[in-house]
Amino acid sequence: MRQRVAVRLCALLLSLSFHGEALGQVGAGDPAPDFTLLDVQGTPLTLSSFRGKVVLLGLIGYACAPCVQAAPSVEQIWRDFSGTGAFQTLALDMWNGTVSLVQSFIDQTGVTFPVLRDAGFLQGSSFYGIQFDNYVVIDPTGVIRYTSVDEASGSFNDAAIRAAIAASLPVAVQSTTWSGIKELYR
Repeated sequence: MRQRVAVRLCALLLSLSFHGEALGQVGAGDPAPDFTLLDVQGTPLTLSSFRGKVVLLGLIGYACAPCVQAAPSVEQIWRDFSGTGAFQTLALDMWNGTVSLVQSFIDQTGVTFPVLRDAGFLQGSSFYGIQFDNYVVIDPTGVIRYTSVDEASGSFNDAAIRAAIAASLPVAVQSTTWSGIKELYR
């Protein structure tokens, strides 16, 4: 019991280490608030450690049906862009699931990108202004370039997410990636 409380306390303290960013809703054009969360192996990952890369954040619930449905498409985006060396996908479990529940999401969907736990504080505070089953694209300088909450269609929009990623990649990477992107839509 003590160990469980200690682990929860550590996770809470890590999740609150958002480096003094002001809480409040942010959107396209705003700097992405930094955060540190643990993956299922207990490794802390900090958003700002990916500066210099385009980052796709998938805000999920470990048992959210639309999130599970979108996961193969998000995985394909990850596979299509990860070879550039200038891209990272992260899923954030907004439902604060246990390690085993988040691991079951990974096992069920087969995703290979990091899935981070205990991200509910990002939702509760409107940190990103969105809840689960939404997606955020952050450019290499840490500025939000796309949120699915801005989409009239709702949550997952593969074409809009891919366009935001492609537009945010450094020019040298765009030229090598663009032909592959065009092939996907033929």
